[in-house]
Amino acid sequence: MPFAKTSLILLILFTVSSPFTEARQVRQNGLSEPYKDKASQEARRQMASTRVDTVQLNKKTANVKPTRSLRPRGRYEKGRMAISWQGSYMDYLPFWRNEFDYTIAPQMLTFHYQVDEVSGAWWRGNTEVTASLVFAPILRGIESRWLGFMIGTRYNFVRENWFVVPYLEGRFGVGAIDSRGEIRAQGQDLTVSWHVGAGVRYDFNENLAVTLGASYYHISGAWLTEPEHPNHGIDVGGPTLGLLWGF
Repeated sequence: MPFAKTSLILLILFTVSSPFTEARQVRQNGLSEPYKDKASQEARRQMASTRVDTVQLNKKTANVKPTRSLRPRGRYEKGRMAISWQGSYMDYLPFWRNEFDYTIAPQMLTFHYQVDEVSGAWWRGNTEVTASLVFAPILRGIESRWLGFMIGTRYNFVRENWFVVPYLEGRFGVGAIDSRGEIRAQGQDLTVSWHVGAGVRYDFNENLAVTLGASYYHISGAWLTEPEHPNHGIDVGGPTLGLLWGF
C-alpha cells in the first residue's frame, strides 16, 4: 500500500513537470523538431508565394509599353551645328507679276549654327544662322540654271509638349544665271536672290532630322541693268523637303 501511494505520487509529479521540462528545452535549444518542421514549412510557403508574386510582377512590367515622350528628340542649344540638304519644287505664282511662267527646282546644301539657348514664353525657341550653296535647275523658263550663295537665319519654335519643331527662315544671296538677252528675261548673269520659308522639323534622334515646309524664291538683276534692260524677276513658290544631320 505505501508503495502504491508512492508510485501514484511520482506519476503525478512526472505528468505535471513534463510540459515545463519541454518548454525549458525549447528555450535552451531552440524549436523542437515538430516546431522546426512547422516553421520551415511556413517559411517555404512564404518564399514560394514571394516568387510567384515576383514572376507575375515581371510579366506585368514586361507587357507595359514605355510612354513616348512628346518632347523634341533633337538638341537645341548654343553652339550646336548641322549640315542639311533641302530640295524644292518651285512653280510660278499666278497672283504675282511674271512675264514668263517659271518652274525651278532649287537644291540647297546648308551649314547651320545655333547661336543661343532655348528661351522665351509663347515664342519659346532658339535661333540659328545658315550659309547655303544653291543649285537651281530651271525646268521651265528662258534660262536653264541658277547657281548662288545665300546666308540667312532660322528660328525654331521649341515647345516641350510638341514632338515637331515649327520654324521660320529667311535668306539673302547673290548668284549667276545663264541669261539669254531676252528683253523680258534676265538682263545679265549676275543676280540677287532672297527666300523666305516656313515648315516643321521632326527629330528621329539627337542627330538625324527631317524637315517639311513651303518656300518662296525671288531672283532678279536688282535693277542693275535698267534702263537698257527692264528688271524682270523670277518669283516662284512651292513645297520643300529636307534632311538634316546635327553634330
